[in-house]
Amino acid sequence: MREIESLAGVEGIRSGRVVMRVLSPQGARVVLGLIVLCALVYSGGWLWLAGRIDSTARERLEEWGRTPGLEIGLRHLSVSGFPGPPVLRFSGSVRDARTHIDVPQATLRGFFLPGTALRLEFPEGYTVQTSADVPRSLVDLRLVHLEIVLPFHFPPDLTGNSLREWQARGESLPVRAARLERRDGVRVDGAGTLGLDSALQPDLRAQITVTRWGLLVDDLREHGRLTAGQETVARALLGALSGPDGVLRTGISLANGGFFLGPVRLGSVPPVAWPNREAPDRHLSLIHISEP
Repeated sequence: MREIESLAGVEGIRSGRVVMRVLSPQGARVVLGLIVLCALVYSGGWLWLAGRIDSTARERLEEWGRTPGLEIGLRHLSVSGFPGPPVLRFSGSVRDARTHIDVPQATLRGFFLPGTALRLEFPEGYTVQTSADVPRSLVDLRLVHLEIVLPFHFPPDLTGNSLREWQARGESLPVRAARLERRDGVRVDGAGTLGLDSALQPDLRAQITVTRWGLLVDDLREHGRLTAGQETVARALLGALSGPDGVLRTGISLANGGFFLGPVRLGSVPPVAWPNREAPDRHLSLIHISEP
């Protein structure tokens, strides 16, 4: 036993000498210098990326604002979040001939690199005034949270030309998590995929859970979207898909201009008009990886 303790003591002394050597003044200065260098490189890279995000966001908003019939009102735009992922903050409004959307605050958090996650949030929700075939109570939301994974080939300029090329690949945006909360307590949580159809309109497929879904049916009935008979069938179908806790678990889809909760059509969705550019300038994108 003493021999073992003696050997352990010798090894401890040796280990101590190694540590002392590493933590010698000269070694400490080297380690500190490396840490400072890494911090400077990261800080410089972060500031460059933040500036790129800010300038590109402004260019995109200006470009979309030139779309005929579309008006974008910018109240605030900034990038912050150092030393974590950059956070793009936006406040403003979007208006076309049929719809006016007011956004008190929106944040987009992430490094904007292919394969990384982006988190979009409307912490104060947004309000919608529209003449489209959808009850206002369905689109006025108190909270919105969306987390997606940025695909490697996703077109950063978001023009019709580049989006058509991306759609032809058959790719989609993976939606890791989403949460929508209405002001009356209706809450939707889910995950799925978001792509584009042949007309470059949103094509959403997701599995969701809905709390207090009965209020959605009430809205559809009150706004004349469901007859009394259709309301009865909708409640029966959605009730059968709900668990003992009353929470609805079903699929949701956005396709062919319609918005569906399970088998029930909630309304129509206004078409999206993407800006076009004859020769997309990919150098304006945040991060773009050319194909070999």
